[in-house]
Amino acid sequence: MRKYLLLLLCALLSIGASAQVSDSGPRKASANGHEYVDLGLPSGTLWATHNIGATNPEDYGDYFAWGETEGYNSGKTDFDWSTYKYCNGDYNKLTKYCNSSGFGTVDNKTELEFSDDAAYVNWGINWRMPSIGQFSELINSSYTTTTWTTVNGVYGRKITSKSNGNSIFLPAAGCRDDTSLIYAGSYGLYWSRTLDTSYPHYARSLDFNSSNIYTRYNSRYYGRSVRPVLASILLVETITLTPASLALAAGATSQLTATVTPSCADNPVLTWSSSDTEVAVVGTDGRVVAVAPGTAVITCAATDGSGVKATCQVTVTAAAATAHEYVDLGLPSGTLWATCNIGASSPEDYGDYFAWGETSGYNSGKTTFNWSTYKYCNGYSSTLTKY
Repeated sequence: MRKYLLLLLCALLSIGASAQVSDSGPRKASANGHEYVDLGLPSGTLWATHNIGATNPEDYGDYFAWGETEGYNSGKTDFDWSTYKYCNGDYNKLTKYCNSSGFGTVDNKTELEFSDDAAYVNWGINWRMPSIGQFSELINSSYTTTTWTTVNGVYGRKITSKSNGNSIFLPAAGCRDDTSLIYAGSYGLYWSRTLDTSYPHYARSLDFNSSNIYTRYNSRYYGRSVRPVLASILLVETITLTPASLALAAGATSQLTATVTPSCADNPVLTWSSSDTEVAVVGTDGRVVAVAPGTAVITCAATDGSGVKATCQVTVTAAAATAHEYVDLGLPSGTLWATCNIGASSPEDYGDYFAWGETSGYNSGKTTFNWSTYKYCNGYSSTLTKY
């Protein structure tokens, strides 16, 4: 039965470009209360079935200036440079998302941060505004077909997957310029989350009419439609440790700082470990404690399954002697030997006497040395309590 319905739908579409259709294709379970469609695209991008502010695929929905999260439906009625959030009154006085000093304050941000993403803010953490690359994939003729048509009397473009037949409908909602709604019913004008890096007062967009569909750029102050995509997990790409290496004396501490990119990775939690805890140990906050002479490698690793890690080599030397002298005998291990015994003040002095494993000796008052006085047994050699 479904086969015949699909054949009938294809026949209706072939009648003319303005043929009436009534559905945007099979839907999957919703995320944060909003439905999405799998178009079988190579990237796996899942597209929402309707615009932000809409309840049906054919509803125009809300209109947003690029980087603003409160639109026309939230009370913004005037869309121009004088009311745009990220400029001081004109296109060449940008205060955010600018890579050229000729257009304002340079921060080299080229993708909207979560706090400026209308989809993320209005629909929740599972949703993003699409990148310009996702729009390009959506209209790539290798993956989809596009048809100018109507749904319930509303003009727009139906985009149909070549791989699974699923589709979405983008209404020709026009845009808002100053206080007017223009091009409604004739043009679909949709923001991406991507800045135009050649002219940063523009942002990239998907535009279409009855004849064409294409990606381009437009002034950021315009109020345009937003069609969200379901967010994929953003994995950690790099970890940078500062400093990159450490040289410490035994007993010293130092703080390692890890910088993760992208900064908006979904799971930025890191783990820390040492290759030799007898040389150096590291805490969960990246603080390194030098234990004894030698070399250890501190590893900082992502926990999101990306496999990304960074390392810092720690070289530990002996702590400087404060009250007792030592001699370097040039031994392969680097061991440094004291010049006198414990309890002695010169090399020839006998010094103190200790039972093995005890730290208080004859000079500290222990006058009897036998099994009955030994710290780590119960009176006999056969009743050891430690070691």
